[in-house]
Amino acid sequence: MNARLQWNLWWLVACTVCVGCQPASPTSTVEIPVRSNTPPVALRLLVVDDPPLAATIESEYNARAIGGVNVGQTSSAKLLARLRKNKSCDADAIIYPAWLLGELVEKDVIVALPDHVLEDPQINLPDWFSVLRLRGTTWGSRTYALSFGSPSLVLFYRKDILEQAGLEPPRTWDEYQSLIEQLRTAAHDNPAGVADSQWVASAEPLGPGWACQVLMARAAPMAKHPNNYSTFFHYKTMEPLINSEPFVLALKQLAAAARVGPATAVELTPHDVRRMLLKGQCAIGLTWPVARQLEAGDAGQLQYSEISFAELPGSTTVFHRQDQQWQERDAPESFRVPLLGVAGRLISVTVESGRSAASFRLAGRLTGQELGTILAPASQATGPFRQSQLPARAWFPPGVTPDQLRQYTEILQTRESRKSWLTSLRIPGRERYMAELDRAVYRVLQGEMEAQQALDATAAAWRKITEKLGTDQQAEAYRHSLGLGF
Repeated sequence: MNARLQWNLWWLVACTVCVGCQPASPTSTVEIPVRSNTPPVALRLLVVDDPPLAATIESEYNARAIGGVNVGQTSSAKLLARLRKNKSCDADAIIYPAWLLGELVEKDVIVALPDHVLEDPQINLPDWFSVLRLRGTTWGSRTYALSFGSPSLVLFYRKDILEQAGLEPPRTWDEYQSLIEQLRTAAHDNPAGVADSQWVASAEPLGPGWACQVLMARAAPMAKHPNNYSTFFHYKTMEPLINSEPFVLALKQLAAAARVGPATAVELTPHDVRRMLLKGQCAIGLTWPVARQLEAGDAGQLQYSEISFAELPGSTTVFHRQDQQWQERDAPESFRVPLLGVAGRLISVTVESGRSAASFRLAGRLTGQELGTILAPASQATGPFRQSQLPARAWFPPGVTPDQLRQYTEILQTRESRKSWLTSLRIPGRERYMAELDRAVYRVLQGEMEAQQALDATAAAWRKITEKLGTDQQAEAYRHSLGLGF
């Protein structure tokens, strides 16, 4: 083969190769990788003690095609029984009552939120109420949860009845007692269908699980001294303080108010109290707003617009434990000390989740500014948790007035600015401690014991519970609940 022919053959091969390397034209047939038809495995979300919230998440979240979530449900009693047998909760993320936080952390069920998650613009942490960030979602110095909101007990009252009697909402619990004594005998117009025998001046939720909370809320401004960490227990020794002077006085005041309240007080929840108010069966009550309408068939129902709101009363004095004496509070703005954690719902990612990044994104979406405002009001145990959710219309039924929204917003903003607050008990074994405190309230209401004797019995029962669970472990958990440790 001569040199010229050899060169021509090489030139032809080179052209063929170059043409084969050109990008495919729109009409060319190209090979596309085959994708699996198997959908990604959905995240497992467990919702505790809140069927309405679970149902709303299942419908609203999955309807937005954000990603599949399998929503399961259980009760706190069943969950605790499972965990105490060292079984997992079988979930990637868990929504639960706020008081369970300590139990879940101490049993190594949930994980802390990494800084990069907390800094996510979707979560937008600066938009959250600071009291929830500092006390509602933390254990020790670390954040373990995001919140769907936690309502505080609020004073609901009939403004028309108070004005008719020439009375103002009370600033202190002493004023509250004086007010309800006057309302009991004051002339007033009952709504249609409400007989005098059905009407009481005030109603407080003293049913199981709530009597203890009302006692704590009443005692908070007298027990929470700015120089003391300890309120329910000594934070180093776990010696109960529940039988100390502030709680004894609060229990005496609670019993005095119950004597002019409904005969069914020991059965009432905050939602029952709200229904009594809206039926016109009382003039003042301790509860919080929810979005749900009353059940059909409630006779004599008032319009929501006839109810006004105020902070719970406070105290002009506070007990200094080291000095064992009462001290005057400095100014009227310090009279009130809100009780946090009365209710509320949190979401955390579990230790067992193999997809923690996706689970954290799920938690952020569910509590986000848009979806959180839709989901949280489905629960009767939540409240506004972001500044952007004010004036909190989503937590009220239709018919709420701008003035009512203003009143409630002012209560939330004042709570946010308080220099002192008390968080309800949330350490492991909490349900056992609170059941004993309920028992003390009922013993006094039934005339079986005086307040001091009943709370002495509670302190003795608390010591036994602590010893059974481990004094050192409980002391550490209590310090973590106060924001100490880690």
